[in-house]
Amino acid sequence: MFKPLQHLLRASPTVSAVKGESSGPLTAVELAQGRRAHREWHHHLVACLTGRATDVLHPEELCFDDRCAFGHWLRAMGEKRLGAEGYAALSRHHKLLHLHAANVVSFRLGGQLDKARILFKTGYADASRALLNTLDAMEAQCAPQPARKTRRVGVPATHRAPPPLTSSEAPATI
Repeated sequence: MFKPLQHLLRASPTVSAVKGESSGPLTAVELAQGRRAHREWHHHLVACLTGRATDVLHPEELCFDDRCAFGHWLRAMGEKRLGAEGYAALSRHHKLLHLHAANVVSFRLGGQLDKARILFKTGYADASRALLNTLDAMEAQCAPQPARKTRRVGVPATHRAPPPLTSSEAPATI
């Protein structure tokens, strides 16, 4: 495994925290963890494709959907927590997203920039948008959490909910 990519291929601390939970209603915070994992991976992919990252992504690694933080999150949540339909939809979109990303990187590395751009803006962006829309739909079905008064000052960033992710964030330009 290439050392610069290791941070993308292992679960984040927030993902590890979910593994111990196996029952109870799904929460918006848990879905936000999955959304955050996808968003970080997506931004890294864009950085690599645009030359702003120091590492190189390899298509033969990207095609696996179980090596990224979202893949770890998805398997940790499992069918029991996400429901059979939700889990199947997220799995399908996530697998397709990784296949498109691997092909985009293959085209990019092969110097076929036009093909890479077209596939990124169509297949990859559609799969990413579908994954985010599925997460949004699941979040809309979550029981509302009781409002708590918390002080933002002094609260570690890992305990704060991330800002909402819009679907327009998914299709970036390469």
